[in-house]
Amino acid sequence: MKLLRTLFSKHKFPYSKIKITRQGTIYILVLIILGFAAFNSGNNMIYLIFAIALSLMGVSSYLAVKNLFNIEIKVEFPQEIYANKETFISVFLVNLEKRKKFVIEVELLGKVFHFDLLEKQAKKNENFTFVRRGKYEIKKVSISSSYPFGFFTREKERIINETFYVFPEIRNVFITQKNSFQSNTLKQDNDGDFYSIDDYKEGLDARKISWKISAKLGEEKVITLANSEGTDLVVIFNNSKKMFDEDHFEIAVKKTASLTYKLFHDRINFMFISHKIKLKCASYEDYLKIMRYLSEVNLEDNEPITKTKGITHENIEFI
Repeated sequence: MKLLRTLFSKHKFPYSKIKITRQGTIYILVLIILGFAAFNSGNNMIYLIFAIALSLMGVSSYLAVKNLFNIEIKVEFPQEIYANKETFISVFLVNLEKRKKFVIEVELLGKVFHFDLLEKQAKKNENFTFVRRGKYEIKKVSISSSYPFGFFTREKERIINETFYVFPEIRNVFITQKNSFQSNTLKQDNDGDFYSIDDYKEGLDARKISWKISAKLGEEKVITLANSEGTDLVVIFNNSKKMFDEDHFEIAVKKTASLTYKLFHDRINFMFISHKIKLKCASYEDYLKIMRYLSEVNLEDNEPITKTKGITHENIEFI
């Protein structure tokens, strides 16, 4: 008994799970029938058939162990993943042996990546849609195979320790002139992309009326355009419990993230100010820092930012 305990303690079981397949169930039933027939009849031919069928189980186990070993798994996430928007995640398998691998499956976030053949390396993509913003951590994935005969599915767990961010949902937005924020900094230039909307006043160019937005709001509205050479805008984000409940806070996050997305992709300079970060968005890395912050920010017990003038969630409306 001590010898057996020592043997099993030194050799760790190579799989986390073994599942029997439908074909495997049928095969085992056939083995049982053959075994009874061989013992009851004493027929040497049936004994031989039973022995060969039983030895296939041992060969299957040996080949399966070799098939799942020495495989490197890499997971690639896009830099930008947005809530409620389809995105693709890639799984790379690298074969560290000269021997080919067959029928490999990798389970990640509830989806299965299937590889029929793995020679040196292979890549598979699957589409995902994340409902909630946030920071996601994947500590391990499972890799499995039913090779060689499909009687059993053997599964191993691999540690990958990957982290990725799901940014808030992005929607089309415009800026209203509530609270008279920075209205004197806006440039009316048809070469730019609009980020503000004002009431239509007599004498203004009627061609600048947005009939789509006017129909939605019930009154005539004029879009105000800007180019990237304008004075920097200031976007202020508050996460004070004194200002929001959970539902209204999520709306404020979406509005701020949508405006940040629009300003950055329209190449409009802006300053982002919150309790945790104060950053001028001048590069792609700056943009990612802001969006990562918005992806995991929560309500906190702090004082609202009121002394600094700028665009807040109250100035942002969904189209």
